[in-house]
Formats: sequence, C-alpha cells, structure tokens
Amino acid sequence: YWLAVDSSMQRKGIGRALLSHAEKEIVKTGARMILIETSGQPSYERTRKFYESMAYSVIAVVPEFYAPGDDKVLFRKKFGENGDAGCSE
Repeated sequence: YWLAVDSSMQRKGIGRALLSHAEKEIVKTGARMILIETSGQPSYERTRKFYESMAYSVIAVVPEFYAPGDDKVLFRKKFGENGDAGCSE
C-alpha cells in the first residue's frame, strides 16, 4: 500500500491524520506492529523524517535493494499491550 499527499497539500497535517487513522484501524485487527519501507535516497529524506516524527524506528537498511545506490529503509512501530497506538519500543 502507498500513503501519499499531493505536494500542494503537504505540511498541513493530512499525512499525519491519514497515518494515524490507518494505525488505529490496523490495531483493531490485533496487529502488534506496523512495518513501513521507503527509499534511502536523499529525495526521500522528508519521508523518513515524517515516519520518525510518527514514532517509527529504523530497524534495517538493505543496501542497494531498489537499484545501485538506492537502499531500502525499513521502519517499525510497535503497539502497546492494550492495543493503543503508542510506541512501545
């Protein structure tokens, strides 16, 4: 699945609201964590910072996964035992 906000609508809390809603729905299914992958290229720096701001932690980097010089960065967010969307790293 992809999560994206049109560039003209970014920095208005829409991405944060979308991801928060998705997290709540996923937790309802009994999930213990969410894994998110993105590119390690410099053009994805804002994307990686966004996930970090949403309490996701980098758990792995796969060198040159997508192409030479384009790493896969894997993020994880774990959920509390009571099913809240808080990070329990």
